[in-house]
Amino acid sequence: MKKYIYILMAGISLLALSCKKEYVNPYADAEKGSSAIKIVKSQLEYTPEASTGIVEVDAEGTITATSDRDWCAVSVSGKQITLSLTANADKETRYALLTIAAGKYTTALSVFQYGEVLAGLDALSDITANVEGEEIHVPIKANVSIEFEETDSWVHPHATAEELVIYVDANPDPKTRFCTVKYTAGSKRGSFDVTQLPELKKEDNWAFGTPATTFKYPNFNVESSMTAADTDMYVTFLLSSSTVEEKDLPDYIFSTLAVKARRDILDQVTAQPETAFTDYLQKGNSTSTFKDVTIGKNYLIAVGFADNGFVSGRYQYSSVTIDDIRPAYYKWAGKWTLSGKNIEGNAYTETIEITVDENDVDGEGNLKEAYLLVTGLCSKNQTAAEVADPEVGKMRLIYTVDDESITFYGQDGTKTFTNSTYGSGAKMQLISMYVKAGATAYTNTTGGRFLKAQMDADGKTTTLTALERSAGLPYKAFRMRLLNAAGSAYTMGGNAATIAIDSNLTLTRAN
Repeated sequence: MKKYIYILMAGISLLALSCKKEYVNPYADAEKGSSAIKIVKSQLEYTPEASTGIVEVDAEGTITATSDRDWCAVSVSGKQITLSLTANADKETRYALLTIAAGKYTTALSVFQYGEVLAGLDALSDITANVEGEEIHVPIKANVSIEFEETDSWVHPHATAEELVIYVDANPDPKTRFCTVKYTAGSKRGSFDVTQLPELKKEDNWAFGTPATTFKYPNFNVESSMTAADTDMYVTFLLSSSTVEEKDLPDYIFSTLAVKARRDILDQVTAQPETAFTDYLQKGNSTSTFKDVTIGKNYLIAVGFADNGFVSGRYQYSSVTIDDIRPAYYKWAGKWTLSGKNIEGNAYTETIEITVDENDVDGEGNLKEAYLLVTGLCSKNQTAAEVADPEVGKMRLIYTVDDESITFYGQDGTKTFTNSTYGSGAKMQLISMYVKAGATAYTNTTGGRFLKAQMDADGKTTTLTALERSAGLPYKAFRMRLLNAAGSAYTMGGNAATIAIDSNLTLTRAN
């Protein structure tokens, strides 16, 4: 399984250690003094931290000492001078002049304290550690000591002048755990969080029952049971196999599904503060209902959570096939490609969309399932008529439950529109055409049933049958024409936009 746990740290760019401006010791020659005062031992160079040091001298008489800077305090005991320096939080090195006197003799020494050098910690961000534990190395530059305070004992930070190493123990528990590390480095204070996920393990004791599928328009539901221990907590999903390949599923469960589940639950807890995270988890044996189901291969998935609101690392999934149990009436819904020729013999193709007629209901509000609706039919006629609203060209299809077929028939559209030539109040009219016995020209028919489509077993193709005007006189073509407000009819788009009903005509699913 591909690891999905990453150390969430950007590469750290080390800051330049030297200051942009070069500073010169103003007391560079301060050590030139009386030879009557001998410096036996001295500590004149200091780190940025608050510290003390000594200077031992050998001279006759009482020894006194003074400093010209407040940050460097001086005290004398016999021949030993004690220096007490406050912390230097600046980036610049600073200097003080130490003047030592004994009788009539004096000498001067230069005391300097480095400016604070601390680079790398600013780029340190929160960390997600591997379940097995690991060492995380962060390059730094520091001339001050770094002190750490951890909220838990499984994280062990250690710093040198050149590197910060964070040791993380292995996680033995079936839950995500957290530790906050606070640090103090000179004048700088900060913290970072360490998150460690548990072992990701497929839980063999969890099992899904056989899913049961139901349909009542528009809801296509799947119900499935889950068997687990009473103390187990989890969230379940039904996921289409087209979303992710099975080999990548464990990663997807934790990187995507678990994240979404946790976010959704936290939103619910925020909306109802009197509830807890665990109130929204499934526990032990449970039953789940899934809506908006994708037909075909799916995965039933359970991802475990611990009582701290984070994943436990336990998961289970099962591959299931969801059959399309909808009545055939609803299976017609979707986009279809109508291809063939026009009556001039040239290719003609368009995409139509069939939808459920939700207004065709009985007295109790149940769908009669007698009609479907189609938009996009005779699209070239509609374009020629300047139709912009798909509702203008929407027509009804007759559904026959006995053979589960649909039938196209001539009718007037119900929605009006405005045409630049024929004015407002115009409608589109679907008509069929046939050739009378012994005639050579087409005759238009309104209201006739002219084409029947029966879905093939694959649900993607159809068998088309040309219907007859009367015995021996089959319909040969169909189109839409414009009706003005007065009811006069006008051909739009001509023969190039008139669809021939012959063996070239096909209707196949487009989605």
